Amino acid sequence: HACAELADSAARFVDRHFVEVLETEEFLALDAETLGSLLDSDRITVPDEEVLLDAVLRWMQHEPATR
Repeated sequence: HACAELADSAARFVDRHFVEVLETEEFLALDAETLGSLLDSDRITVPDEEVLLDAVLRWMQHEPATR
């Protein structure tokens, strides 16, 4: 029960602070499945779609051999 609450709280934080999350090294280290799940959320807050496009391009270029 506590783990589920923690996971939900973390997801809400990421949704509300998505632009800041995109700037972290941890974002670049995400696997494709996790990245897809984050981008699929209807709750993320970004100024416009271009922010998402730029972030995905940076993610793809970070370690192209593993993407």
